[in-house]
Amino acid sequence: MKLKSFSYWIAECLTDSPVYNLRARTKREVVVMLAAAGAGYGPARKVTVEYIDRFDLVGECLGESGGHWESSPAAPLDDRGHAIHQDEE
Repeated sequence: MKLKSFSYWIAECLTDSPVYNLRARTKREVVVMLAAAGAGYGPARKVTVEYIDRFDLVGECLGESGGHWESSPAAPLDDRGHAIHQDEE
């Protein structure tokens, strides 16, 4: 089965919860948001989400480790591609 995918841009919030990450369709949009937000965010980076169908995408968003694809690229991943946090190793 071929996976579907889409990409967007993110600047991670470094001082608070990931719910405050800046997200947009283009890098240019995130750069504008960064300028308005000021300090406290990481650099803009591209994120690609792969999913089987819309139902799978909703499950990946709302399930345990929801939004795992936004985890820092340096974070180690488990066998399903979910980030392993320091307290889980």
